[in-house]
Amino acid sequence: MNKLVTKIASIALGLSMAIGVGVAIGGNKEAKSVGAADSTYTLGTIPTKGWSTSGGTQTMNSITWTYDSSTSISGANNKIQVGSKNNPQTSAWHIKTAISNFGTGKAVKSITLSAYTTATSATYNISAGGTSVKSGSLTTSDADYTINNLNANSGNLDISITGSSTSKAMYITGISVTYGDSSTPTTYSVTYDGNNKTSGSVPTDGTAYSSGATVTVLGNTGSLARVAGGFTFDFSGWNTKADRTGTAYADEAMITLSDNLTLYAQWKLTGTVTFYTDVEGTKELDAKTY
Repeated sequence: MNKLVTKIASIALGLSMAIGVGVAIGGNKEAKSVGAADSTYTLGTIPTKGWSTSGGTQTMNSITWTYDSSTSISGANNKIQVGSKNNPQTSAWHIKTAISNFGTGKAVKSITLSAYTTATSATYNISAGGTSVKSGSLTTSDADYTINNLNANSGNLDISITGSSTSKAMYITGISVTYGDSSTPTTYSVTYDGNNKTSGSVPTDGTAYSSGATVTVLGNTGSLARVAGGFTFDFSGWNTKADRTGTAYADEAMITLSDNLTLYAQWKLTGTVTFYTDVEGTKELDAKTY
């Protein structure tokens, strides 16, 4: 009897150890704050004169901007108006400046466009260094559209707005640019750990994410499975700790990154298990099934 109890206790201990690795039985128009080495540029007072429907240049706050031809353009009331009630701007209108205009060796770190339209169906696009970094729809209320975590150190800062026959006029009320010394931006990774899997493969996410990026948790795409101590376990999700004491995430959950992240596979026992214990003094076994 003692040998039987010892053997069963050994199996129970193996199961207990398996549970310890994640087995289960049964969360501008105003200047923005910048680092000490960074500076913030804004358009300042927007000129009321010098604008041309043929396109041209305007110097605003000591930096020269080049702008496209347009159906109508004005700099009245300290905002740039493109298009009008009678002459809507239905093609993309660009205003841009060379990133080098912010200083030798400097890089654009963030951009905020403040703009609105008089009706629906107007869009904006912001690019830095030739890469489109943000686009979307303009609203009928003055709003800020911001891109952070840039390190654009060559090419142009290019902002465009596009209207339609219904949007009539679009307005830029401000452009704010944070710039400073060029540096390598910090990026973060998401790694998946099989957590003592015995078959299958973990999903791979090779993306370098910026701080604040939203990541979709991948599923069990590689058919992970685990067999231990004669028991079979099914995959049951991910956790930030191998022993389940961290934050649990299901497939397709959304996570906002602020650091590198490792997600560990979690396991659920398939079927049932019975534990036997020696009832003291009776030399009988007490059985409990889970």
